[in-house]
Amino acid sequence: MARIYLIRHGESTANRDKAHAGWLPVPLTEEGVRQAKAVGELLRDIPFDRFYCSDVYRTVQTFDYAFGADHPREYSTLLREINSGDLAGKLHVDCAAEYGELYDRIRETWAFDLAGGENSEHAMDRGAAFLKQMEELPEDVKC
Repeated sequence: MARIYLIRHGESTANRDKAHAGWLPVPLTEEGVRQAKAVGELLRDIPFDRFYCSDVYRTVQTFDYAFGADHPREYSTLLREINSGDLAGKLHVDCAAEYGELYDRIRETWAFDLAGGENSEHAMDRGAAFLKQMEELPEDVKC
């Protein structure tokens, strides 16, 4: 039976600052680097067949700190987090002031398509497409 381990990126500057990052290339904070190293230590004795990584900068940084910058991996845009559209790079408090009740709705329902991004269904469809790709791998390369 195949196992899949999902790892979220470490704390980014956007997380710390309470801003939307979306697909922007925001870096990890010192805490995020610590978290990435810690998850690498936690998983170091587990034999993995393959590694896949989102191409978004903070996830690449997390992978590098967890497993090493030279460690082989495959990048997939299907693993990106939700696209926050016009909210990307903006502080939550500024979005609330600018968008009012619409922002509350966006946050409650993950409907970033209302601000030029994507909604949760779009993001889930990307995740499902990635898993479908994994199912279609030949037996000799399945994870």
